[in-house]
Amino acid sequence: MTAEQIIEDLKQKVSKRILEKGYDSLELLAEFHVRDTSDLSHTNEKEIFVKNGIKDEASFGPSFDYKKLFELFGDQKPEYFYFRGNKEQVELYSDVTEHGITALPEFADIEKFIFNRMNVHLEEGVEYINDLHIPPVGAAPIGLFYAHRNGVKDNAVIKSIYLLDDKEILFKLAFDTLVKNLEQGKMVRIIARKDLPLEIAYLSAGEMLAGIKPFYDFLGDYYEIKFDLVFTGEMDRHGLPAPDFSGYYTQNGRQLELENCPTYFFKYLCLLLEPKPERFEVHITKDSIKVFADKAYPEHGIEAKTEDLGVAPDDPESICKFIESGRENKMKAALAAIAQNKETQKRLEQRYLNYVRACSENPKATLADMKAEMFSEDTKEIFISHHPKIANDYISFGYASEEESKRLIDFIGAMVKNYIDAGGYIKKLKTAYDKNEFTYEIYEGQTKKLKDGIRREIKLNPDGWYSQAYRLLLNTRVTKIQLDKSAFFGPDRMLFLKEYMIYLNCSAEGYDMHIDVFNCINLHDLTEVYWLFQQIPRITWFQTTPAYPPYTLKQKREAKIRIDNGDWEELNKN
Repeated sequence: MTAEQIIEDLKQKVSKRILEKGYDSLELLAEFHVRDTSDLSHTNEKEIFVKNGIKDEASFGPSFDYKKLFELFGDQKPEYFYFRGNKEQVELYSDVTEHGITALPEFADIEKFIFNRMNVHLEEGVEYINDLHIPPVGAAPIGLFYAHRNGVKDNAVIKSIYLLDDKEILFKLAFDTLVKNLEQGKMVRIIARKDLPLEIAYLSAGEMLAGIKPFYDFLGDYYEIKFDLVFTGEMDRHGLPAPDFSGYYTQNGRQLELENCPTYFFKYLCLLLEPKPERFEVHITKDSIKVFADKAYPEHGIEAKTEDLGVAPDDPESICKFIESGRENKMKAALAAIAQNKETQKRLEQRYLNYVRACSENPKATLADMKAEMFSEDTKEIFISHHPKIANDYISFGYASEEESKRLIDFIGAMVKNYIDAGGYIKKLKTAYDKNEFTYEIYEGQTKKLKDGIRREIKLNPDGWYSQAYRLLLNTRVTKIQLDKSAFFGPDRMLFLKEYMIYLNCSAEGYDMHIDVFNCINLHDLTEVYWLFQQIPRITWFQTTPAYPPYTLKQKREAKIRIDNGDWEELNKN
């Protein structure tokens, strides 16, 4: 089919829909979230139609096949197709104008188009403000308009604007298009006023800082707020610096953990300031706000606040606090102190060295190879957060990337490596099975050795997150492992994978364990430890290709498996 025939075919299908449903007219928007022809599964369709003179709200479209039309375009793929018509004629528009397809005439002056659609909903004397963050990478969130009356923000969303696209599917599309043309890596403020053109301006550092205090209006009557943001060098998926955040607020004489922070202000502030700050400290009261950084920025009212980085070489607990802060400057001070005391160095190598080697994928690494990202907030949140990856009786790898899975396995595997020699563990169990001299005491002895070691380690810096994670791993009996669209590196990227498997065996303490594998490209290598579990874990392989480690035992062992929704089967090995 020619391009003209493919286009005409789709127009005819839209016309047919108008006739079949008895519509007077119809608008159909198909947006695409992929840039290649191999997959159009992320197509979002909406339609607005008029029937008997009444305009309907936006509903899901009819799911036409756009693949042939999409394939007509070269390297520059369209992001949307828009059909508009009635019983007599249907027109097709797109953001890419090829093959006779034209751009929407309304978008020739897109700011004017947006203003005209909004203006009828605006109240005289009120400013409607939308603060947008345009990331360096990826799509920008559209954000919400809030009313500001006499300079005071009304936290109620202006629904007539926010939901305008319920009967105006072009409004949101126009807004998306406008935002895509703004400068990346900036914060933008869009202000709408009755009968006046839209005002679009990039926020200065001062304007960003002015937005921090109003953010906490939801707390009501607080006495003070204090919080820290530390930039560890990590970047988020939008190419923005990703700070670790901690803080508290005082209310009614009680000090409470601060769970929310306008981190986006500080991310963009970090991009704007030169030289780049490494940390911010913010103090807020009802009457004032003070912002400190590790460097002074007097033109923005940001004062310098230096830290005491002194730590005694013979004080391992304080050194642990510096290391586990994940702050590069504190970690450097900690390493300098460690180098001055052989006893301290030996003690902290016991705690951290295997973890550093796992993270750096270097079995010969030293403490000097320690990096801030190894102790980042992301690692801490695996164990200490509102939704930890390990809790009660399970470990969850749900939707984890290779890096996220590795982080969890590295931490647990390195912990086990501190106290158990995996080679000796495997040899002892294999010998017992081969000679048919298996006893539960072998498992119990190794489990006791591991748990005694963990208990000793918890005593060093017991309130720190590292010891809290150890305490969690000590007290969890893992009987379920959940994998949902999870991904894993190969064993060459995870030095202590066998040790991680040993932890699972010790943690289960002979109880039945179920590994639920759903829609994964692969499961990590189960290693030969899988066949040496006191009770071999059952595995459900759902939409995932089963993969088992080689079986080298002389004695017969059995494992239960299930493929997709089938019955449980015995997997016999001998």
